[in-house]
Amino acid sequence: TANTASSWADAAAVIEAELGMPPEKAFASIERVPIASASLAQVHVATERGTGRKLAVKVQHAGLREACHADLAAVGLAVRCAERWFPEFCLGWVVDEIAPHLPLELDFLHEAQNLERCRRLFAASPLGRDGTVVLPDVVPHLTTTRVLTMTFEEGDSVADVGCLRRRGLAPAAVARVLSEAFCTMLFQGGLVHCDPHPGNVLVRAKADGRPQLVLLDHGLYRELTPHFRLSYCRLWRALVTGDADAIRAECDGWAIGEYYPLLAAMLTARPWADITSGEVERLRERGTAQDKESIRGYAKLYMRQIAVVLGRLPREMLLLLKTNDCLRHADRRLGAPINSFLITLRFCLQTLHDDAASRLERLRLRLAIFLLRLASSGAPLRLVAKLSRVEVG
Repeated sequence: TANTASSWADAAAVIEAELGMPPEKAFASIERVPIASASLAQVHVATERGTGRKLAVKVQHAGLREACHADLAAVGLAVRCAERWFPEFCLGWVVDEIAPHLPLELDFLHEAQNLERCRRLFAASPLGRDGTVVLPDVVPHLTTTRVLTMTFEEGDSVADVGCLRRRGLAPAAVARVLSEAFCTMLFQGGLVHCDPHPGNVLVRAKADGRPQLVLLDHGLYRELTPHFRLSYCRLWRALVTGDADAIRAECDGWAIGEYYPLLAAMLTARPWADITSGEVERLRERGTAQDKESIRGYAKLYMRQIAVVLGRLPREMLLLLKTNDCLRHADRRLGAPINSFLITLRFCLQTLHDDAASRLERLRLRLAIFLLRLASSGAPLRLVAKLSRVEVG
């Protein structure tokens, strides 16, 4: 990445302080120049002693833990000043959201725990069982709060279309797997990776030629309560099927009030008229210059209202908005080859099916899920969308 890397002397000092030995003794070899550097840490390639395994050693930048409290205080001061000068902007949620998560991101043992929880989630899902989604293995005896050592995983950025094509991978297949992987986490597991930018999701070909995703950087997660997860499913069902009354009903439960069309637009990056048109294809990411300009225009026009919505939203939703934006960016880079909204709807309906109390409701949801699966086999999307709007609640 473009972030400035720490010097090798600083990185080596952190490794020695954490592992109790200099890097030259901890590893058979380690490259002094990092292959990547971000705001919290940088990654060095190393070789494991005794096995020769290629490793990725994530080393926290020196002094970050000490600066953490000062940074939070500075953000708090800036927010209070902004609210005093612009009282119509409610920004207290910024500090409320950063304060509990930043210390956790600085604890690499916590990240290792997130990684293992994610591994267990996928081990119980079809994507994990068939090897479509994999994660690096943590090396426990070389992992501490500031050093995270994992197996080195090969792959290209999920949004590098040129590399995908050279590997014989179709962007549409990659986009589908990416959408299904994060829908599995969100709707089925309630455990959400909140920083899925293209550098944190690698792709490579499996032995059968199909894409395999490698999920990296598990420092920032959000766990969803069962109640919120079901509400979020109902909201997405309403968004994709264009049910304005159901959108308003779910948003009322979150105290969004009259701003429900704005929240719908924020989640889908589409105008309210497209959302309520009942035409699923109108929701599809197009990534055109006109679309991008329209989104920027809406953001400027409704800046104050957006601030109000962000202040009212359940805290779980704030990081979900970031996750949605990252995934939308990756989909756009891939050329938006599929309608990911239909995949989202299928996973929502499956989650609602699993929670349904009555047999009739489960049967209706099962029918809707079956119809949505037909969409990927060439069934008319308009017909599938219309049939999936059957009343199931």
